[in-house]
Amino acid sequence: MLRQVRIRNLRGIEDLIVEFNYPVAVIAGPNACGKTTVLMALACAYDVPSAGLRDFKPATLFPNFRNRRTDAGEDLDDQITNAEISYLFNTSLGPLPMTWRRLTKGGWNPNFQGQKGVQQPKREVIVRTLANLSNPAEVRSVLNIGARYEKVQEVTADLIAFAQNVLPFKYVRMSKIISGGRDLLVAERSDASGRYSEFHMSSGERAILRLSMQLSNLQNNLVLIDEVEAGLHPYTQQQLMLELQRLALRNDLQIVVTSHSPAVLESVPRDARIFLERSSDYRNVVSKPAYQDVLQRVLYGQSLNKLSIICEDSEAKAVLHGCLDVLMPKLGLPTNDILIGTDTGKNQFAEHIRAFGKVQQLDGTLFVLDGDARDLKESLQAEALKFGIPLEPLFLPGESGPEPFLWKALETNQHQLGDLLERGESGDMISSIMQRIKQAYANAADKQSNIYKNMMYDLAREFHYQEEDFLRLVARRLLQLNASPELKVFLQTLELAVSRWRR
Repeated sequence: MLRQVRIRNLRGIEDLIVEFNYPVAVIAGPNACGKTTVLMALACAYDVPSAGLRDFKPATLFPNFRNRRTDAGEDLDDQITNAEISYLFNTSLGPLPMTWRRLTKGGWNPNFQGQKGVQQPKREVIVRTLANLSNPAEVRSVLNIGARYEKVQEVTADLIAFAQNVLPFKYVRMSKIISGGRDLLVAERSDASGRYSEFHMSSGERAILRLSMQLSNLQNNLVLIDEVEAGLHPYTQQQLMLELQRLALRNDLQIVVTSHSPAVLESVPRDARIFLERSSDYRNVVSKPAYQDVLQRVLYGQSLNKLSIICEDSEAKAVLHGCLDVLMPKLGLPTNDILIGTDTGKNQFAEHIRAFGKVQQLDGTLFVLDGDARDLKESLQAEALKFGIPLEPLFLPGESGPEPFLWKALETNQHQLGDLLERGESGDMISSIMQRIKQAYANAADKQSNIYKNMMYDLAREFHYQEEDFLRLVARRLLQLNASPELKVFLQTLELAVSRWRR
């Protein structure tokens, strides 16, 4: 079985590795991201017994253009060299590497990395592109089959079973009229009067029947299908992918398809989804992880599902933004994939859970409370279970609001206050400012949480920040400088929650 392909310096791909961990794989991505290039590279992996000498070779599928006109007056030749297509096969004797290399003069040679007596593995390969889906009515020579066909052949039971598992029809009979190298299908259904040929089939029905005729009796083949969903309703796409998976497991097939369809992608396991995107400078193609937001950006250009975070107030929102400043680049997520809502007290969270549960939005919502609300965890989880959703609320570090925690974190790290606050002043000078502010509130008759809120406000104003911007800065810098174990633990729980949402 083919486990991996690596493409270098070919069709705008500098270096791309694609892994195949499931018998059926779906390659998705926007136009011009390399899907068909990967498919054609896979077609060169095997020595195909039934093929001609030049079929399924890189020189045939990736030729260099040679300008043979002497009067053109221009140098129009392709100058593509140093291209490589490398494979890794799983064999009974262990992993087998192989590489096709395009030499300077334009030829392709196979290389087995110094292994002696090794040959390219043999396997039948089927390649199906959009060109295979042309309507027979558009090919005039097919019309002559009815006048001088050579024989009528009944199709196999496997073909009929494949088609009936995908299409909502029950076939009474199906025949194939053969003339020379061409054939024409004639079907008879239990829900339709009379027989009808391919000339009267919908494009979707014909595509499925032709695919069934090509695949249903294969054994141990590599099957490559470009734009597998062409002409098919989303429901039929799902049924087709399920049938391909059954066929692959039953007949030892390895099937790789390209698609732009969410229905196709959702029909296979996560390990079977391969997402390709152009890098930001368009010089390379990269493989993205199989997360739902990546899927949506690949298919629609943006993530359609947003993760909503509900927290208590603007100060908590500021701390969350500081954490996301660190987390989002690490996960490769755009900032607009996560929305943060505020202005709610901890006692309203149960009501929010009920509201989100009624509209089936709990899976896309994360609830983050201040540290003094930990005693509500079990009651909030019980509320979510009424809607069948296991909820894991998050709690900001500290025993009350964000301001006491962040102030104490700054005091603990006085030696690097200048770096934490991105200030040119020395840590001692900033420390003295904090001591002066703290002394001013030493005898205040108020709740500790409110005292720290005012102290952080004064410190932010001292350095000409809005309070929310200041809290965001402090949270971000504490994480970047690894200066707060408690905040680091919270970031890890936040990362797990975001990762669960992405799946």
